[in-house]
Amino acid sequence: MMTRALSLAIVVVMTTFVFLNIIFNIYPMVTTTHRTSITSTTKNTATARDILNDTVVMNATSTKNGDESKISPAVETDIASTNNIYNAISDEDGVLDGMNVTITNTSPRENNHTEGAQRTDIAGDTNTTMMDELLSGTNVKDDASFTNGTHKDHNDVQIFQNSQKWLDGPRFGNIHESRMTSDFVKKLIFDAPTPSLLAFNDSEHLLNLSICPSDSNFVNSQPSNEPTRYIASMAMRLMYLAIHEHQHKPARAEAIARGLMMQKSDVNINQTIPSVQNQNVAGPFDFECDPETKYIVASIPSRRGFGSNFRGFGIEPIMLGIMMDRVALYMNSLEFGPTSLRWDFFYSNCPRKDMQCMFMPLSPCVLTHEDILSAVDLPDDDLKRFRTTGYLDDKYKNAKVLVVQTNNLLVHPKGFENSIVEKITSLLNRGLDSTGASDGMKLVHNSTSDHFLLEEVKRYIFNPQNQWEVWQPAALYVMRPNEFLQSELDRILGKIIPQDFDPNSAIGIPIRDGDKCGKESQCMPFDMYIQLAKEMAAKRTLQRRRAQQGEDNITSIAEGGVMYETILVSSDSKSLTDQRSKYVTNASFPFRIIANDEDIGQGHGRPAFFYSNANAVMISTMVALKMHLLPETLVFNSCSNFHQLIVAFYKGCGRAEVGYYESLLQNDNKAFRMWCDW
Repeated sequence: MMTRALSLAIVVVMTTFVFLNIIFNIYPMVTTTHRTSITSTTKNTATARDILNDTVVMNATSTKNGDESKISPAVETDIASTNNIYNAISDEDGVLDGMNVTITNTSPRENNHTEGAQRTDIAGDTNTTMMDELLSGTNVKDDASFTNGTHKDHNDVQIFQNSQKWLDGPRFGNIHESRMTSDFVKKLIFDAPTPSLLAFNDSEHLLNLSICPSDSNFVNSQPSNEPTRYIASMAMRLMYLAIHEHQHKPARAEAIARGLMMQKSDVNINQTIPSVQNQNVAGPFDFECDPETKYIVASIPSRRGFGSNFRGFGIEPIMLGIMMDRVALYMNSLEFGPTSLRWDFFYSNCPRKDMQCMFMPLSPCVLTHEDILSAVDLPDDDLKRFRTTGYLDDKYKNAKVLVVQTNNLLVHPKGFENSIVEKITSLLNRGLDSTGASDGMKLVHNSTSDHFLLEEVKRYIFNPQNQWEVWQPAALYVMRPNEFLQSELDRILGKIIPQDFDPNSAIGIPIRDGDKCGKESQCMPFDMYIQLAKEMAAKRTLQRRRAQQGEDNITSIAEGGVMYETILVSSDSKSLTDQRSKYVTNASFPFRIIANDEDIGQGHGRPAFFYSNANAVMISTMVALKMHLLPETLVFNSCSNFHQLIVAFYKGCGRAEVGYYESLLQNDNKAFRMWCDW
């Protein structure tokens, strides 16, 4: 009897031990990793912040159109950075559909309430979830229990809610454009690259926003027999996309919240947001962004020509933002705040008087007047110290808004390469996460070809010889034309570029004249520029034929003639370009000359004197810049900051991918080597 009792006791103890062992082996795994499994009947406690981070494990089922099927079972997915959320926001239905999920998390979460934007707790029960309703298409706006961003019937789901300070404003909103539909805004905020460096179809929309030609390798990457240029183009694309990601990521949680409540794609997204509705309504591209977001704010002065000002003040703030992990914004013509932000902006006549008169907003994040009044100036000495050492005092690190005046063309900020490579890696892993791949399948190890390409891109970025090349993506990003400028570029270039235009038979010659002559640079008459074009056409024809035939002894172009038929010219002097009319295409002059007849030809680079012509001057400037991205060969004047800017864009996304560029100071003919005073 004792033996039977002892045996029974042993069985009970062993059973209890096994049970406890199972419990205590499973529970720590769940609580320490903060993972969330999606089931059909479990409690919803995942936060919107979780959705933005790599802390969610999904087992989702699709119930769209009544078809229930497994979606990426047992894989870890960064929900917020994936297209699962983005794709679920239907343009037709205006609500999240396509996934019927319930979220559970056994680890406790503290409510993230701050003075800034908040994630609002949503109360509820254990058997159904608000997320389930939202993702399956429930009309939340019409739910009587949904009030001021909270839902009374569900538990612990946290959705981004704007702070009252931001709602009350006043704010410095982004420009309102007709193209800023909900679909356009969603693409700007959620688009991610495909998981392979060999295919960027999902990023084409973002790349096409640049001023680059749509058939350039920057926008449409194609395999090349010149690996160096292919890698350079890939590096430009990745840096540009990483900058875009950095500038838009802080708006993602807020965009998810707005998308969850959106009913129709053609309805202003703010009309269905209880926290925004009827309270100083934000524009379609105005977001408060994550409360922990910090900013670096700069301005573009107008005391010099656009090329000089933009190169000195318009590029480095983006790079500093990447290094400091701050969203970069440009502001001008303010009535209060730091002195530099009060500088007038003379490059446009639009009422805003800032960069958005011609270019896209740098970020959906917008600041309040109070933010600017509390902004901290970063003194020149401290900026120089950060630029050369990477050190930044805590009093500047902790400031929400840091104001800088860069005026830097000579010193490369130390450490930028490391920062941009980190951003690229993060971006690419987000692109891979959107496919539902596991943590063990990150892009850098996804395939041999991707791994090799990424390593080559890193090698290119870290190469000291390319130190100034890494500035180009920041310039490309900042100068994305807004809707108005883009329409003017399309209209004018569509009119002046012939249907039969062949970029591979074209030479571009931007001409800096006007007030530059005799002061900062030597100048030439128009006839000498035409002679320059003829000599360059002969030189490049010989070079290309030798390369094609693999023979260095070709000395004549008689057979087949020159390979060029078009000369693209632009100038700040209209009287100069008007002289092209005396050149008629014939047997002795086998060229046609193309110029912009609408070019204002202001004759100087002093924006304060553009007056009512400011818009026309800026449009002419940008038409010239984009036009000179087209030809196979480009000849420029290194004495001009604007020409240096053209070359930077040309190398970043123009025909330099397959073409040739040369400074006048490098020309074979000494008569064309014009001196300059710097």
